[in-house]
Amino acid sequence: NGHSGLYLDESLFNGSFASCPTFDNAPLCSGSCTGRQRPCNFECVTLEVWGV
Repeated sequence: NGHSGLYLDESLFNGSFASCPTFDNAPLCSGSCTGRQRPCNFECVTLEVWGV
C-alpha cells in the first residue's frame, strides 16, 4: 500500500505510522486514523535506541 510501518524524519522529531502488509502490524493508536489506509502523524517526544 506504499506506507511504512514506522517512519521518523531526518530530525527524529516528526514521524508517522500505518498498517503495512510487510509486517502485518496493528495500528499503534486508537485515534482518528485507526482502520484507515492513510498514515497517522505524530511528534516524537522521546526516542530510545538500542544496539547489539
